[in-house]
Amino acid sequence: RNYSILVFIGITASLAQYMYHASRLIPILMIPILVLFYFRRKINILEIGLIVISALIVISPLGLHYIQNPTDLVRRMDTVSIFNQDNIRNNYGDDINLAEGFMKIFITQIRKNLEFFLQTGDISSFYDARLPGFDFITALLFWLGLGVIFSNYKQIPEFIFISWFVLGLFFGGVITNNPPYGARLVTVTSTVYIFGGVFTQQLWIFIKNNYEKIPKKHIALDTITAPAFFLFAIFVFAVNYNYYFVLYPTSNNNNLLPINIAQEVLEEELTNHIYLFGEGNIYDNHGTIRFIAGEDKISDLKKLEDLPTQKNDERGIVILATPAKFQDF
Repeated sequence: RNYSILVFIGITASLAQYMYHASRLIPILMIPILVLFYFRRKINILEIGLIVISALIVISPLGLHYIQNPTDLVRRMDTVSIFNQDNIRNNYGDDINLAEGFMKIFITQIRKNLEFFLQTGDISSFYDARLPGFDFITALLFWLGLGVIFSNYKQIPEFIFISWFVLGLFFGGVITNNPPYGARLVTVTSTVYIFGGVFTQQLWIFIKNNYEKIPKKHIALDTITAPAFFLFAIFVFAVNYNYYFVLYPTSNNNNLLPINIAQEVLEEELTNHIYLFGEGNIYDNHGTIRFIAGEDKISDLKKLEDLPTQKNDERGIVILATPAKFQDF
């Protein structure tokens, strides 16, 4: 056996911890796969130990930092977690808390994330939420392929794909704030094309097997299907080109709102106390606002009558009202 591949598996899992939230899910995706391989006798304890040791060596600097500064890890996880009460309030309203509304929150989180694979747009601040995450052809092939893979869930490749999709969707989307958030779901984005490819492959096998049963064939199957495939590829390209190079550059991107708010905060923070009078999904601890402007630079204002009196510190007051609150303002 080539043991170097086991070392590289451990290194990959640990290097992912130095990256973005989505890539940090890789060790979680590995666990059920290694367990399956162990019980199917594809790998033994010593080989699993080699993966773990390789991973520990690479992760040790970051692990030591988190041991010495645990708040760095916990704070980031709490910021994007749907279990954060502030996130629940901003997404589901003031009258809902985790204890009483767990099932409603959990089911809604699942629905919103699955809708990302059904023509719903990415609501993160990088894209226009009105444009679908995947074109309708890709989305259709994905769901058809998902059915094919679930029908063979006991096979090792199918099990790997299912666990990859389910765990990635759960940890990257269901338990995080503001779904569907494409950047956090990037780990499972690859499965969309894998599942679509699986269905396409099965369809080709079905067509080929039935075509071979036709007596006295004079035309090769490739000759018949190649033009259709070429036209299909052009059509898919045209659809995606229209999304990303025509509609997106010319759209009025609503997701630019938190960026504009953050820029206003940077301009006003030295001379004014800043209050945000925003709708539910635009709030003081919004990821984009916090990333650009920094933390604790702006305060939520839920009702205008809650506006504090002006302090005697030679700083004024600025209220940033989002479009949804213009009439109230």
